[in-house]
Amino acid sequence: MRGDKLGAGVYPGCNDTGSCGESDPDTPTTVWHLRGVDSSDAVVARQQGRDRFVVYAPLHTDPTDLFRRTRDGGWELRNR
Repeated sequence: MRGDKLGAGVYPGCNDTGSCGESDPDTPTTVWHLRGVDSSDAVVARQQGRDRFVVYAPLHTDPTDLFRRTRDGGWELRNR
């Protein structure tokens, strides 16, 4: 991971479907700063219940504000 470790994050009890429950502070995930991106705009962490890394950003964030498509169809971080 290239970004700086920010600390532990807890998955929120509410999601974008409007359903809410209790947050689970006993199962935190490590959160990293995405280099070149303000941590209030996006962070990197493991997906809940999985070993893959994902980018977390506020709801309705346009991914093209943070990333651009590569020639091979992947995504890369935009230079800020």
